[in-house]
This record gives sequence, C-alpha cells and structure tokens, in this order.
Amino acid sequence: MTDPTPLPVFITQRLVYAGPDAAGHDGLDRRWHDRAQRWGVRLVPLPNDPDAAEFALCHGTSSAGIILSGGGDLSGVPGGQTPDAVREQVERTGLDWARSLGRAVLGVCRGAQLLWRDAGGTLTAVTGHTSGTHALVPTADGTDAGVGPGVVNSFHAYRCTGEPEGLVTLAGAGDGTVEAFSSRAAREVGILWHPERPGNTVSLDLLLKRLFARKT
Repeated sequence: MTDPTPLPVFITQRLVYAGPDAAGHDGLDRRWHDRAQRWGVRLVPLPNDPDAAEFALCHGTSSAGIILSGGGDLSGVPGGQTPDAVREQVERTGLDWARSLGRAVLGVCRGAQLLWRDAGGTLTAVTGHTSGTHALVPTADGTDAGVGPGVVNSFHAYRCTGEPEGLVTLAGAGDGTVEAFSSRAAREVGILWHPERPGNTVSLDLLLKRLFARKT
C-alpha cells in the first residue's frame, strides 16, 4: 500500500544578505523538506517579494496551509535585530490568506511569536533560551493533542507573556515559559522550538498530520 499523495503547504523564508554586493537571498534550511514529509506534506517556499508571494497564494488553492518559519526577530520587540519589513508583509499576507480560506497555520519560533502577539499577547526578553536544549512539559490539553514530554532545542530570545484570548497552552519549559500553543477557533499551532534542527526528542508528527490533513 502506497502513502497518500502529500498535500502542498507554503512556508515563509528568512532573508539572508550574502555575496560581495550583500544581495538579499531567500533562505530555508534544507532539513525542512525531510521533516515536512513526515507530516504528509510537501513544502512550497514563498518568496520574500510581496507581489510574487501574493501571486503564489492566489494560485495556491490546493494548499493545505502555511508554515511561518523561524529566524530573526519581529518588529517592535525590545533590543531586537533590525526587522525585515518585506518579510513581515509576506507573513501577514500569508496569514490572512490562510484565515480567509480556513487553512492550517504552523508558527515556528519567530512565527509562533507572531501568532501570539497577533492574538493580543506580548513578547518579553528571556535568558537561557537562545542556545541549547531544555525539557518540554505538556499540559493536559497538550497531551490530548498529541504532544509528549521530552527535550527540545531552544533559539529564542523572547518569551510569550500575557494571556491572549482564544489561545490554549499545549506545553511549557521547566521555568514556566510557554513553548507550544494552539487556537481554539482556528487551525493554528505555535511552537517555540525548531523541528527541522537537531536536539529534539519530542515528536509532533501526529499533531501536525492532523493539523494539515483537515482541509476545508
């Protein structure tokens, strides 16, 4: 018996400046593609060009959703890196597209922070989470959703604070920081670690297969 045909899922990219003229290049960790196959999806990278991204989204009605990838800081966070206004515009367009069609959204690290802040939460500087690993402790809701205990990598300089209406915490770190959450009303999940990078013993395969499989 063969596996079902994977569903296409958009993914945003970070902007990397390289070369003698410091030209901007769209960047996506190649390990993302292998990881996504475990969730039954194939990734379609979105370019960091608002017009090109909008064109792709408008013709992507078969897509099961979008992943807001990690890397870099959002605008408006205290002491953050210089924000990329073009990337944020593409992310907003992609998020609006998903919500208008009822498609799934996975926010990863920076992408999760975007979802948290968009729901009314705040981002506060945190120490001990910018490098290395830590334990992940699921809540009762997280256990029900398929999130198990284990260890995850950590590369974020900001923690999710406040209590945004409509979001449910799925897991936290030992120091109480929120590490995973979902939306009550929408098909949206946020995780603060990078599933494409090493250092994880927590599998989200079941949760994310369900997330992207529920197409409208």
